[in-house]
Amino acid sequence: MPTFSDLYSPIGNLFTDNYNGNNVKVSVKSTSTDDLDFKLSGKRSAAGPVSGSLEWGQSFLKNAVAYKATGKIDESGSVNTTVSAKNLSKGLNAELSTDFETEKAKQLAKLKLDYTKDQATLRSVVSVSSEKKADLELSSVVVYENFAFGAKAKTSLYPQPKNIEQYDLSIRYKRPTLDVVAQLEKNVTVAKLGFVHRMKDGVLVGGELKQDLVGKDSKPVISGAVSKTYTNKANLRAKLNTKSEFGVAYETKLNDDLKSVASLEGNLSNLSGPSKVGLALTFTPKQ
Repeated sequence: MPTFSDLYSPIGNLFTDNYNGNNVKVSVKSTSTDDLDFKLSGKRSAAGPVSGSLEWGQSFLKNAVAYKATGKIDESGSVNTTVSAKNLSKGLNAELSTDFETEKAKQLAKLKLDYTKDQATLRSVVSVSSEKKADLELSSVVVYENFAFGAKAKTSLYPQPKNIEQYDLSIRYKRPTLDVVAQLEKNVTVAKLGFVHRMKDGVLVGGELKQDLVGKDSKPVISGAVSKTYTNKANLRAKLNTKSEFGVAYETKLNDDLKSVASLEGNLSNLSGPSKVGLALTFTPKQ
């Protein structure tokens, strides 16, 4: 069963995956056989300093409940931890995460509960911060035949309880080779209509129309994208919109252990202007 964030993700992923902006990323992943894994990453941005992080994860099964614990620490000393449990009871999953930003001495804790019954999913997320704020986010998806209907709303619980602060609505039509999604976001101030068509031979074709409904001079932005996955797992993708913004990305395996993703983003109406060149390398040594 999909959650609300899953409804638009096939379209969103086609326009964002493998585009690395102005970043150079290097990652090393472990391949453990005992459900314990590690990932060491470094990133260099043209607009900022070098950053790095260490991530780890541990999975285990107990009393038919699948548990997973993950953690991440970055170069500033900020720490993120997450503990999730699937099948606590029939249709119920839970996740507890904490974030601690060392430099700002800021803490955030989130409790997420997912409940699925028949063709409906309900998700609740309670967030509590060290700034003495608490928020509640509720979302639900109902599936009927080839359609999925979703809604999401966010409100404040503390210090001042409020009515709904923001809500989003979504409807998806899904077939084995086609996704069509219409979405209203930010209290019906932004409208999006997108599709992805899965063709033969690993080809994806997608489009999106995005419109700001409250801007006086706003014009709809129409975008198109295509992705081709080859038999050797290499992937080539490109995108272009009516603002003349374009992107090209290529992913390939240099050998059995090393994967690279190179990307270029810019504006066709200003080719002499700044462009975004990204590179990501992921090394996963075999055991």
